[in-house]
Amino acid sequence: MKLFRYKYVPSAMVATILYALLNVLHAYSLSFLVVDTISQLISNFLVVLMIYIAYSLALYFKMRRTALAESYLTEIFSQINSYYFANQSFQEFHKLEHGEHLSSYINDIPKIIELTLKKYLNLIEMATMAIASFIALCNIHYTMGILAFISFTLMSVVPKLFQSRLSNYISGLQTQKAQYTSKMRELLQGFTTFFENQAFPIFLKKAQLATTKYANYLLETQTFTGLMSATLTFVNALVSLLSIVYVSYLVLTGQVAAGALLAVLSLVPEFGSAVIQLISEREFYQSGVHLFKERLPFALGQYQIPKYQVNVEPSKTFHTLKLTNITLPYKKILKLPDITFSLGQNYAIVGESGSGKSSLLKILIGEIDYYQGEVWLDQQLKNPKHHLFSMVSYMNQETFLFNDTIKNNIDLLGTLSNTEVQNLLSQVGLGNLAPEMMIQDNGKNLSGGQRQRIAFARAIARKKDILILDEACANLDAQSAQIIEKLAFQSAKTVLMITHQMSEEVKTKTTLIHIKDDSNDQCEIN
Repeated sequence: MKLFRYKYVPSAMVATILYALLNVLHAYSLSFLVVDTISQLISNFLVVLMIYIAYSLALYFKMRRTALAESYLTEIFSQINSYYFANQSFQEFHKLEHGEHLSSYINDIPKIIELTLKKYLNLIEMATMAIASFIALCNIHYTMGILAFISFTLMSVVPKLFQSRLSNYISGLQTQKAQYTSKMRELLQGFTTFFENQAFPIFLKKAQLATTKYANYLLETQTFTGLMSATLTFVNALVSLLSIVYVSYLVLTGQVAAGALLAVLSLVPEFGSAVIQLISEREFYQSGVHLFKERLPFALGQYQIPKYQVNVEPSKTFHTLKLTNITLPYKKILKLPDITFSLGQNYAIVGESGSGKSSLLKILIGEIDYYQGEVWLDQQLKNPKHHLFSMVSYMNQETFLFNDTIKNNIDLLGTLSNTEVQNLLSQVGLGNLAPEMMIQDNGKNLSGGQRQRIAFARAIARKKDILILDEACANLDAQSAQIIEKLAFQSAKTVLMITHQMSEEVKTKTTLIHIKDDSNDQCEIN
């Protein structure tokens, strides 16, 4: 992954190495306290005290630089993730549920950083400590270095028995966590449905099943990692025990100073622990790299935020929009032979539910790109993967409002003044609401009709020649619907609308397109 190329990571590496060296030095310095005179004891005590102070400062410096690196990677990975979503087509994005996309932010990215940055720095720290401890042990007696080498060899062999399964468990745990998050999100979103149907036993049952499945996999993963850790710990403890027994023998036979025992008591466990973590963290780091490649493949080799590319049709004005021989794979064949929408005329699209009305509009704007047939802009064939949002205003059946002010919900690009937004509110019959009013949780502090009018104000605020409405008046009373319809015809040169209620305003100002799904003749134009 070349983590050192990311901001703050190099300084975190330096801080980690400094901390590791001082960690070993402060363990080795215990031998300085075994002396023959009081003056030497006082002098050496001051030296050890300075080492401990430096060690504590190095710990703070390491944690601070690591926190900066982690914060930066969280920001950069999240931004790259967002750009990735923004560059997806409508169909690509909706292959997964919102909860699964959300999981990439709250689960995958933190886990990737934990398994890459943190493990990477731990690898550096443990490698530094192992090397420094080895040198210190050799300085005490060459046989201590031999025992340390034997310990390292034994502990290097054990993890190879666990490597493959560990990677599978870590990757599988992320998948299970994402599925669990998605399922619980779905159940919580359906709270009202469970409440209205007195179906809480089903809610509890489904929640329990999802939780049990995730908990069982978590238990299995932790049991496996526990087995690996226990095996390595036993090997380390055995070698440490042999080393302490042997250095005690050297002290008793006068081959090393008595202070060496204190140093070995600290250095041998320090060395063994460093080797265990070095080997273990290497396996986790490899698992993190694998997870990174699997969950964030678009970021491989990229250390800059990718340039935002919008997959759109060039901004221009067209005079005709024509569909020919359109078919969709998941519905009955939808035939619209030579239907042409002309700029300056209005169209009302009607038909039974499931006949393909909304699909027709989504084909036009580019939200559906897997159709067969042709869409023509004047005499130019439209690319199915290009959308028309730069040329049209569109309001669909699913009104979504952000937890923000009314102004920011209507004027998404921030180009309108408060006065202009207030005028729009007045035009759609919401003049009693202020642009600064906060909308709560997708509009729960508004009625359905108010939410729909705000969405309509958002559509006409873009001031496009073509306005496409999918059941824009579905939640409005007859009088409010007439106001919206009249405003729609005033706001754009061409209006394409799906409607179930044909008011006199609509009848007199539109060409009726009736889509059928019960005969070979799939379309009537009146």
